[in-house]
Amino acid sequence: MSDQIATSFSRKYAEGIELTAQQITSELESTLDVYPNPVGEIVFWDQVGVVRMQPKTGTAIDIPTLNTPHRRRALHPQDFQHRDFIDKFDTLKTLNNPINDYTKAHVAAGQRKKDKVIIDALLGDAYTGKLGTTVVALPAAQKIVNGATGFTFAKLQEGIRLLRQRNAIMKGEAVTVVYTSFQEKEFMNVAEVKSVDYNTQKVLVEGEIGTFYTCFFKRVEDEYDDDANVVRFLPLAATIRSCLMYPKSAGKTGTWLPLSGVVEWVVEKHVWQVVPEMSFGAARGQETKVVQIDVVEA
Repeated sequence: MSDQIATSFSRKYAEGIELTAQQITSELESTLDVYPNPVGEIVFWDQVGVVRMQPKTGTAIDIPTLNTPHRRRALHPQDFQHRDFIDKFDTLKTLNNPINDYTKAHVAAGQRKKDKVIIDALLGDAYTGKLGTTVVALPAAQKIVNGATGFTFAKLQEGIRLLRQRNAIMKGEAVTVVYTSFQEKEFMNVAEVKSVDYNTQKVLVEGEIGTFYTCFFKRVEDEYDDDANVVRFLPLAATIRSCLMYPKSAGKTGTWLPLSGVVEWVVEKHVWQVVPEMSFGAARGQETKVVQIDVVEA
């Protein structure tokens, strides 16, 4: 059991156990296409590239032959599992059995991990080739430099331009923008965003940006524990934060083992154990469908 359980020992006046401040659900899992029912240590999806229509240049001549380009992308699972113990004698000293709250906390950790896996996949290396061993990095052409400015309307416009320039947005397809509360605060003060002349949503009344400029905005924060240790979700190098923009078809997620919290009795230890586990992966499908927006965060 957690060696910090003593903080919950009852002296007849504790009213309950609650989760400390944390993100409970995944913000990004629904923003990408899903690979259905993946099985095995690696799965692939195949892609057909661009062809150009050829002119007919004469009568009774050979029809031109084209080689239709084929590509494939690899999707790997990442396995996650850990456990914590709940001692029967410790539960006798608490007014509230902590098993249910332990399960909630550990499952919430799994939901946040999904977002981290997705962000790392979209900004990091993708894998292509027949065996899925060829590494493809996100090219510099898909990165908007910080320009010594924060998250601006001009950067949002440039991101949409980059996607549209390569026909990366299908008709009616949702585009997701991922940033932190720091960028959200900056962007809420942009005239075009807070004015109802440009935006159907009263941003300053709602307190957040839901949709704007054909984009859905998702706020993902760094993960802090109770000791102020931090895991960066969106990369932060010195004062430069890397934000994200992408349509739903930019990549895929796959779930080999759904996130679950298992509670089991361990006979040899004579304790309960809470075991959260999942097998989940994400992969970028096309570089032209992902834009990295670098901003100053200071």
